[in-house]
Amino acid sequence: MTDYTELKKPAGDATPGPWSSEPGNLVVCPGNDVIAVTNNNCNAAFIAAADPQTVIGLAKELMDLKFARDTAYKLLNKNELLSYALIMAKRLEQSHS
Repeated sequence: MTDYTELKKPAGDATPGPWSSEPGNLVVCPGNDVIAVTNNNCNAAFIAAADPQTVIGLAKELMDLKFARDTAYKLLNKNELLSYALIMAKRLEQSHS
């Protein structure tokens, strides 16, 4: 999955968190409604840590970082072109003097 917006709908439709893990391999939401029963407490803790708000927040942060990276690359490319143009202008100036 490369389009993390695909995570928003299922996360938005899921039972709101925060979720927590409880003894007996349970994942519960506020009000102690059981979200999941797992085969061990480690899995329950992991699922609880990945509640909908956390998943949406991580997806948004990742998309923001990708946008910042892409913007930086575009600016870098513009700066490289500008640097190349300045070098070529200096060479032309030197060749005409």
